[in-house]
Amino acid sequence: MIHSKQCFKCVTIKPLSDFYKHSAMADGHLNKCKECNKKDALEHRLKNIDKVRAYDKRRAKLPERIKLALRVNQEWRLADKRRAKCHSAVARAIKNGELNPIPCIRCGEVKSLAHHEDYDKPLDVMWLCQPCHKQRHKELAFLMTKYEQAILSAWRLQQIQEGDTVDPIAAKWIAEAIELLKLLAKGK
Repeated sequence: MIHSKQCFKCVTIKPLSDFYKHSAMADGHLNKCKECNKKDALEHRLKNIDKVRAYDKRRAKLPERIKLALRVNQEWRLADKRRAKCHSAVARAIKNGELNPIPCIRCGEVKSLAHHEDYDKPLDVMWLCQPCHKQRHKELAFLMTKYEQAILSAWRLQQIQEGDTVDPIAAKWIAEAIELLKLLAKGK
């Protein structure tokens, strides 16, 4: 059984998991790796942005896409009901003139969205354009992952202090996690 193959584009030998599956190919996988496929797709999108946007708009109006979007939106709202309340509060505040949208605080784009760092503070928002808003959520997800890792490491440190043993590499990771927790606590 084949476990790796060479990408014809970047000429790198990679594991099969780095290639998209394709039933028409002899080994069941495309001959171009995922990374090269993504680069090509992005390049195509940027070269043909108007056509791609028109296609995206037509596709978004398909019945199955509308149904999927409604389901995703409903799941998102149910996952944390504070989000929907915050969005409604912002919409009402804008309508009543209590809150005025401003350009994106990162890049200056005029069209911006209200981003909540804390859903317990409905009108405490940061104005971000769509790309910067998406980037901020990626940053928060990364920080949360690091924060969760640090908490687990701190918990493990507590176990060690109570008499459990740990290998030197884990001890180093724990020390790094503690430093990360300190930085996160300071808001850096």
